[in-house]
Amino acid sequence: MKRWRPAQQIAAALSGTVSALVIGKGLDAFAAEVAGKKVAEVLQVEHDLLESYTPDGYCAALKQVIGSTKPDLVLFPHTYQARDFAPKLAASLGKGMVGDCIGYRNEGGLVFVRQMFQGKTAADVTFLGEGPWFASFQSGAFRADQVAAAEGGARPIQKIAVELIPEQIRTKPMELFKEAKSAVDLTQAPLIVAVGRGIKAPENIPQAEAVAKAMGAELAASRPICDEGWLPMERQIGSSARPSRRNFISRSVSAARFNTSLA
Repeated sequence: MKRWRPAQQIAAALSGTVSALVIGKGLDAFAAEVAGKKVAEVLQVEHDLLESYTPDGYCAALKQVIGSTKPDLVLFPHTYQARDFAPKLAASLGKGMVGDCIGYRNEGGLVFVRQMFQGKTAADVTFLGEGPWFASFQSGAFRADQVAAAEGGARPIQKIAVELIPEQIRTKPMELFKEAKSAVDLTQAPLIVAVGRGIKAPENIPQAEAVAKAMGAELAASRPICDEGWLPMERQIGSSARPSRRNFISRSVSAARFNTSLA
């Protein structure tokens, strides 16, 4: 649900409205849940060929919806699935996309902020030309508890029919990947010790582990550390993973502003 928070904020800043879209099959319950949030309407897109995710199916369906509803801005969560189909969708409409955003500003026009070079720097990006514009936001960039609820009852749900044929789907969905159960849940840790690029080398990780153990804390790391394989991905924390709202001690973590830091 936190994925709708940037849409709500941008719409308020630009005196616009938000239409939330759900896509797939068998979405009545989910659409009703979304209708309880502060949106103008919920667009429910269902088709037998959308029961399992495919980039071709999603792009073909969403292209039709965008053509009929004509939005100015289309926002996605920065998930593996969105990374798979959203750029393809934007390109099919002759548009660009700004992905992996961590924020935005309204300066008489929207300025999107995204990290570059593994978070070492941030870039301000603006769109040129007419919309629709396409962008995605990192999951840790906005808080779920700030998503505004609907006022005056649930919002209307509009079911949109799309035309799809099997020949449009060039990929065959296989069994869903099931991630192994994480050995640690950082969101439940009362205290976290996190390391970043300042740790310099994997040989220094045991020092941080010793500190965390002595304090009764869990050890976490920023994205570059986990990307290098110095610590498992389940211990990644920051704007591109799970933000911590608990006691947090960081050492050279550039994303520490997204966490409650004691150091």
